[in-house]
Amino acid sequence: MNKHTLTNFLIGVAIGAIVSLIIGLLFTPASGQQHRDLLKTRFLSDRDWFSARIRVATDEWVSKLRQTANEMVSKGYISPAEAEAQIHALLEKVRG
Repeated sequence: MNKHTLTNFLIGVAIGAIVSLIIGLLFTPASGQQHRDLLKTRFLSDRDWFSARIRVATDEWVSKLRQTANEMVSKGYISPAEAEAQIHALLEKVRG
């Protein structure tokens, strides 16, 4: 999955969450305080779930990246120092 695909996916998830929130607010018979309490609880729960999913996906991606780099080193395509430098450069690009 490339960076743009992931970005588009995350934007889609965010838009879906916002639309769901608005629809829920419009059709749920509850007081303002009840809505605020529900939204706070739901937001914290969703945020934790989403953060955990991102951590898992990132860990998997870094693992595959390191595996590919190790294979390239073992085949003599690049040196261990070059592999580490390329991994570091890619991680810096992803982090922004």
